[in-house]
Amino acid sequence: MKQALQPLRRGTGWLLRAVVATLVAATGALLVAQQLLVSDNAWLELSRYLPYPLFVLPVLAAAVASRWLGRWWLVASLLDLALWLTLGMGLQWHRVDAGAGAERLRVMTYNVKVFTAAQQRAGAQAIAQEVARHDPDILVMQDADGLLGARGEATGRGGPLFGLPYVQALGQYVIASRFALRDCGPGQIGFPGEVHRYLRCVVEVRGVELNLVTAHFQSPRAGQKLDS
Repeated sequence: MKQALQPLRRGTGWLLRAVVATLVAATGALLVAQQLLVSDNAWLELSRYLPYPLFVLPVLAAAVASRWLGRWWLVASLLDLALWLTLGMGLQWHRVDAGAGAERLRVMTYNVKVFTAAQQRAGAQAIAQEVARHDPDILVMQDADGLLGARGEATGRGGPLFGLPYVQALGQYVIASRFALRDCGPGQIGFPGEVHRYLRCVVEVRGVELNLVTAHFQSPRAGQKLDS
């Protein structure tokens, strides 16, 4: 009976090795491509916008399966998993050295959420409560024209907004800051056939000048190929 089962076990082992090797090699190659390549390949660019679980779960499955394949299979799978959980998912490790006199600067951003809030009853109030809860020093928004009025063609000043005294608006873009804003104006990120802009300002924070930009980039989800 044992001799009869031996070929089945050997075949199962080869199949499991092939599956694990395919998962690790494919996800590893994709991670390298995402990190190192700048390409006009639509599939590669689209992969940057897919949910992380679509990549992490297959790698995790490979790590679990590799337990039955030996030490080096497990090491390769766990290394692939660790790279996705850190490098692939953009892990950031922020350290503040209080002894050097560092201070907090909190920047908050909104995109489509502020647009949908403008379509809802009490939506602006909900946004105001959320902003107050996080207490940002600088707030930047895109798609904010529905919240603050019609799109404008010139940079305008207003304020205060959500408790922040300095405000600059340009069409869908809004910058609100606890610190004074200056040299604000539009920039161009358009392409042939379409005009797109962004809003930039200079803000001085405790003696340090920072260039602040809010832009609304084109989404690759539409699958459009732009010819220059």
